[in-house]
Parts: sequence; C-alpha cells; structure tokens
Amino acid sequence: MASRALSRIQVLAFCAGAFAQTAPPPPAVVAGIPVNYDEAKAGGYTLPDPLMLLNGEPMRDTKIWNAARRPELVDLYEGNQFGRAPGKPANVTCDISLKFAGLHVHP
Repeated sequence: MASRALSRIQVLAFCAGAFAQTAPPPPAVVAGIPVNYDEAKAGGYTLPDPLMLLNGEPMRDTKIWNAARRPELVDLYEGNQFGRAPGKPANVTCDISLKFAGLHVHP
C-alpha cells in the first residue's frame, strides 16, 4: 500500500513538472542584430587540431609549441575572437594644465 501511494506521488510530481510554466523563446533580433540560439541552425564547423601546425606537420615538442604553434593559435584568437588592439598613433601630443585655487600651473 505504501509503494502504491509513493508511485501516485511520483506520477503527480512528474505531471506537475511536465505542465510547469516554461520560459518564452529567446528573441530573434537583439539591438537590431539577428541572433541565433539554435545550434542546429549554426552549421557545421570542425575545430583545428591544437597539436597540428597550420602547415599540417605534427607538433612534437615544447620548442615547436613556443616557436610555432602557440603564435598560430594566438593569431587565430586575435583574428576571430578577440580582435587586435590598434597600434600606437604616429604623432600624439598633449598639453596638461592644472587649475588649483585660481592659479594655472603648467608642468
């Protein structure tokens, strides 16, 4: 009798969970930019082998990693994920003046 009561409670809990409120689907456009939250629509992509150089040669030791493969991966991340920081501008000048108690101080 106790097992039958337990199974009824389990069925009731399952039904309550099945009909529980669900979150609305995510928006198709965010800030005017179309977005995709469905992985099936993303298309196929094969990640590169981290232990294979871009020219197809296998990486065999840490010297090759530091000299060749690590810079390749950093370049891939910069170009595809994080971007590159702009270089230093050619000619930048500035004039600093401090105003303190009505006095102008030029360092």
